[in-house]
Amino acid sequence: MATEAEQHAAEAAVAAAWRDQCGARAGPLEQADVDAIADAAFQTPGVKPTVELIRRIAGGGSPNAIHPKLDAWFRRGREATGVTDVPAELAALWERLQAAAVTAARRELQPMIDALADDRTVLEGARAQLAVDQATLVTERAATAGLVTAMREDFQRLENRNETLQAQLVALQDGVRTAAHVVRETEQQLAISKAAHDQLAGQLRDARRTVGALQDEARTRDDELTATLAALQASEAEAQALHTALAAATAARTVAEGVAEARASELDTARTAVTQHAALLVELEQAAQLAKATATSDLRLREHLTSELARERDALTHARTVTSQTSEALAASQATVAALTRETGRLHALLQEAALAARPATDDSP
Repeated sequence: MATEAEQHAAEAAVAAAWRDQCGARAGPLEQADVDAIADAAFQTPGVKPTVELIRRIAGGGSPNAIHPKLDAWFRRGREATGVTDVPAELAALWERLQAAAVTAARRELQPMIDALADDRTVLEGARAQLAVDQATLVTERAATAGLVTAMREDFQRLENRNETLQAQLVALQDGVRTAAHVVRETEQQLAISKAAHDQLAGQLRDARRTVGALQDEARTRDDELTATLAALQASEAEAQALHTALAAATAARTVAEGVAEARASELDTARTAVTQHAALLVELEQAAQLAKATATSDLRLREHLTSELARERDALTHARTVTSQTSEALAASQATVAALTRETGRLHALLQEAALAARPATDDSP
């Protein structure tokens, strides 16, 4: 492999050959410049005619302008070497290029044709210039012989280039076979990728079914949550009703307690009256005993006392009756208070059960 210094030296030699053939140019590169650089590069070992090489040798230039000129140089080389198995499109292109070359040659030789016409005119007009015209013709023939020699040399170079192109063709065929092998491997990889794609598609379908099941489960849970919220609202309404019933029961209990307190007060009053009547009865009995003992009271006083004693006994009986009724009423009031107390306890228990039933639904609510 050439070193960097050898590469620079080779490119310098190509640049020198180009300047010797085409001279210094200030404008854009022409086809002759590209051909000269490509020819020199082809004949220089370690240098290949490329677009970048031509731009380095010429000191610049548009790749879009250089590339078609370099392609034309390669096509002319292949056509000159007679490479077989050329596609029809390339053959047609070659014919068009030949026609263009003929046209270009005619355009380049037109000055010479005009000069010959002028010479003939001068020959016909003045035979004295015949010697000069013949000398000019000899000179032109010599130039033509030199051109033929140059063309022969070019043909020899083209033959050498043909050998190189044939070697490149063999390498290209090897590259085609390699590309076909790569294509087969790519097709196998595509088949593997297709199988993996099918597997991924199956997994995607399974995932979609799983997502659908999860969505159904989420809707079911939403329905359960809605039912739980409805039950919670019903429980809250029932709790409100229980609170109202508890308030009513509490008010009734307060009234019952008031009634019980009034009945208890009446019972105390009755008991006091009974006690007083009992004391009076004791006093009357003592008085009767005293009357009987002394026998100093007359009959009226005795009857009066007896009558008073009877009234007192009736009063005592009435007081006892009232006391019994008051005791029964008090017992009934106490039973009512006990029932209200039990009802209050039951309402409190219902409220606690409603609160316990409502707490989990509240915790699970979003």
